[in-house]
Amino acid sequence: SVADGVHLSPRYLRTIFSESGEKVSDYIRRRRVEECARKMRDPAWAGHSLMKIAFSSGFNSAAHFSRCFRDRFKLSPRDYRRGHPG
Repeated sequence: SVADGVHLSPRYLRTIFSESGEKVSDYIRRRRVEECARKMRDPAWAGHSLMKIAFSSGFNSAAHFSRCFRDRFKLSPRDYRRGHPG
């Protein structure tokens, strides 16, 4: 569906990403986590729960979000937010 959305064949999209060594799915997950981190630093999102931020960025499981976030930033989402208040 991603390839369709950017009007490329799935094979060509995989080829493009293979040059960077990152899978398409890993790239999407990383970008979602980075978007969550950006929102946690944004004062406009300060009043929103971590789950609201996660869901707004495409996550649909608290456990999966927390695991992905910790893998990327080496901190829990809560600890990250404490260190970067909006």
